[in-house]
Amino acid sequence: MRILIVDDMPEMRMLLRTFIESEKHTVLEATNGQEAVEAAQRWTPDLILMDLCMPVMDGYEATRQIRKTQSGVSIPIVAISADYNGGASKKALDAGCDMCVDKPMSSAQLHTLFDILAQAAHI
Repeated sequence: MRILIVDDMPEMRMLLRTFIESEKHTVLEATNGQEAVEAAQRWTPDLILMDLCMPVMDGYEATRQIRKTQSGVSIPIVAISADYNGGASKKALDAGCDMCVDKPMSSAQLHTLFDILAQAAHI
């Protein structure tokens, strides 16, 4: 599976990359929403893990822009957010994310997420 990690925090990208690569998936990183839009068009990932609060362009707008592209319509986008009050989840789903996960994500959450996506996509 080709996974695009979008997060402005280097530590979060490193943590996710380490886990994802240990599961034998391929990773590309973006540090803001604008880079995410460009990477999604250029690379067409099988999954995008999208932080919501970032500089340059936030994850909400990046998701909306990715969804406007032909290839971006069908890419699963999972919002990852440290906003525990629940407001970010509704806003992310309204922007076009498929699901929302609190961060930091545990390895068990990532395994479950990958299993669900693999079954849905038959990857």
